[in-house]
Amino acid sequence: MQPASTPASEPTLSLSHKIVDSVPTNVPHLPYLEPRQATRDLEVRCEAQGLILPGLGTLDAGAERKDSTCRFWVLLAGILFCVARRWRPAFALSLALITTGCNWTMYRGNAQRTGRTVTVTSQNQGKLFWSVTNPGFGDFYIASGPVIGPGPTIYAGGNDGRLYAFNSNGGQEWAFDTGGPGVLTAAGIASDGTIYATNGNLFAVNSNGTLRWRFVPPGPGIPFEPAIGSDGTLYFGDQCGTVYAMSPTGTINWKFIQYSVPACENGTTIGQPAGTPAVASDGTIYIPIDLQSNGVNVVLVALTPSGNVKWISGFGGQPAVSSTGAIYFTTQDPATFKLYLTALNAAGSLQWQLNFPCCGGFTPAIAADGTIFLGTGQGLWAVNPDGSMKWQFRTDLVFGVPTIGGDGTIYAPVSGGTIFMAVNSNGTLKWTSDDWSSVDACGVFVNEPAIGPDGTIYLIPENDGNGICNPNGPLLAFH
Repeated sequence: MQPASTPASEPTLSLSHKIVDSVPTNVPHLPYLEPRQATRDLEVRCEAQGLILPGLGTLDAGAERKDSTCRFWVLLAGILFCVARRWRPAFALSLALITTGCNWTMYRGNAQRTGRTVTVTSQNQGKLFWSVTNPGFGDFYIASGPVIGPGPTIYAGGNDGRLYAFNSNGGQEWAFDTGGPGVLTAAGIASDGTIYATNGNLFAVNSNGTLRWRFVPPGPGIPFEPAIGSDGTLYFGDQCGTVYAMSPTGTINWKFIQYSVPACENGTTIGQPAGTPAVASDGTIYIPIDLQSNGVNVVLVALTPSGNVKWISGFGGQPAVSSTGAIYFTTQDPATFKLYLTALNAAGSLQWQLNFPCCGGFTPAIAADGTIFLGTGQGLWAVNPDGSMKWQFRTDLVFGVPTIGGDGTIYAPVSGGTIFMAVNSNGTLKWTSDDWSSVDACGVFVNEPAIGPDGTIYLIPENDGNGICNPNGPLLAFH
């Protein structure tokens, strides 16, 4: 495992942008527009037997849709596009889609962290289907959620250090014991079925629940979820500021060490944690580095697939990347402590910032038409790609991390943990879920709803890590 050399210099950027510090209090709901039947993302379109696939934005096969059906139409759409355009990056991404189908294979659903699925969820009515309360799941400080593989099989990390696999009815298939204490996060699923999980170390687990390999980094370990590139490469950072690219076999391809803190690796000081990365369709890796380990002084580093620096922005946060290459994240001004939804272009130039009220989910979702959704301390916000407000929903409530179904429905947990809402793409209420206080759920802000290939929505409510709110954060399934 030999690290590659690290670039010694970084580009200097001249940034210009607009900042919106206030938002109109009475933003009207815009009339609903049907999704534009145009080319988006992979620029593919396929219409047959009630299925529409505009840029991986919609897939509607009705209540009888199966995982294999979903995979078939993703495959067909990718082949049609590749034949028509002969675009090699699209082919690589098509292969990744073929192997993963419509599953939620990593945090935010994909390597771009858009929080969006192709699976239509119109049959979901928000009824609590099942819940698993033992041993307890999730973490108050680290964003997480279940990941979903073929079957579907739902993988979730337990607070007992085990990785659990559940079938679609909530039955336990197996549990893999990492041998370590503390919270385990199910981080991703590779195209060959390997499941990745973190609890400071990185584990690769076979689909039958046996260990494939384990990576032990120096220092405090890996705090966040890796991203999986189209070729299976894992990208992740550790608490000491080192960024890794690792092969599916556990071999280190390269390390980016510009922000590494050697004293952190030997345990004598805190580091500069490298957060959750995103990978754009062109292979660019975007990863935030927390320079003072306070969540405020954060930079965003753009790296090539070979580990070279493309640019470094003085504005950073957990990124989500749109099909146009725009990068969105939330950040906090270190001087005023105001919170902003921030937009960069693919060249790293800051385009705009929109001030939003604390606190909410902090992690945006990106719709197929480019609309950005954000849970805030005053409602669920829909923001246009130019930074203007599209609509606001229920400004009297605090919303958590949103997720978008293939039909455009937005799903987000709400303050108090007793309400889970589905919101139409025009900013109107679709439904309010069953009350899940009966399974001891508490406030959900960071953890995301994950959508399975049959439209079932899975969610891990947070617990505060001290047993004050809920010592047994359950895994919930809604249909």
